[in-house]
Amino acid sequence: MRVYALIALPALVGCAELRTSYAPPSGQPMAVFDKTVLRTGTQQVATGHDEVRDAQGNIVATNTHYENQQISWTEREWYPLQGGGRVDDESFYRITGDKQAADKYEAYHQSGMSRNTAGFFIMGIGLAVFGGGLGMYMGDAPKTNPTTGMSGDRSALSTVGYVGMTAGLITAVVGTIMIFGGKHAAHAEDARLFDEPERMKADAARYNEQLAMGGPATPVPAAGPLVATPGANIVIAPISLTLAKDKVKRIELKRDGTISADGKNIGTISNASIKDMKGETVFTVLADGSLQGDDLPNANMKIVGDELVRGDKHVTVADDGTIVIVGKGAVETVGKIDKGGRQRRTAVLMLAAVAALQRQ
Repeated sequence: MRVYALIALPALVGCAELRTSYAPPSGQPMAVFDKTVLRTGTQQVATGHDEVRDAQGNIVATNTHYENQQISWTEREWYPLQGGGRVDDESFYRITGDKQAADKYEAYHQSGMSRNTAGFFIMGIGLAVFGGGLGMYMGDAPKTNPTTGMSGDRSALSTVGYVGMTAGLITAVVGTIMIFGGKHAAHAEDARLFDEPERMKADAARYNEQLAMGGPATPVPAAGPLVATPGANIVIAPISLTLAKDKVKRIELKRDGTISADGKNIGTISNASIKDMKGETVFTVLADGSLQGDDLPNANMKIVGDELVRGDKHVTVADDGTIVIVGKGAVETVGKIDKGGRQRRTAVLMLAAVAALQRQ
């Protein structure tokens, strides 16, 4: 009966369904609850040993002495919020438009579907082997001698059958574990694939900045392949920067997307692309934040959260609007946001835009 239950249970409740529904964007700000709590407790610590010896001096026992010791540790709890209400991690990343994170969750769900399907095949093979072993074992039942009334011994066929039943049952159990494990992964709503609260905070800040400017991020679709295509979120709103050490002293982004340097129009932002005044594309911001173009001062430039990454250096904006380059233990101030101080992501992108436009 237990074997039949093993066959029937996965068939009835083990089929996986891919997760396709998520918490919808409500238009409310995103936030991250982040709290670290100090915990205390006791644990037993070995404080010494003594030996018990017999009359000849041989050690016959060893006693270890323990004492309770006070210890402390910290526990950190963090999770995303939308408008004060908790949402799951995956829904947060999709709402805020973090395609890289959503892509990893999509792969996680798809992997669960594949594992679920493979589990049914493995379970089937295991049950077939179990059935074959059972047939051999039953077919080799000892025969009774009618004269003596005694039963004979089993042959090697019984041993093979017993091994087959054991191996088949183990294989079927492994398949069953894969079925249910894959089912959970395919539809999991509580998976945490990124242990990075700072990443989540950066996503929330960018999303809230775009909400404030009337242009929230486009949520990542609930299903389908995620590819790096032009269309990363760029807030086009008035912003001006004063630079400290560059030939250009002042950069402005106008409401219509025009970029000016020291009062001269040098380019535009259009459909996630930076173009010169002739309308030719200088570089494009891909959906994963990477900058793609031949005129970039560094081939490996990428927008990560509110920072511009240039090789081993990060261009970031402090709370007071100061723009700094951090790298190799040094911090260099390069300028400051005069107007539009909440648009940190747009500010660092403007630096890349002007640098690329100047190289033409």
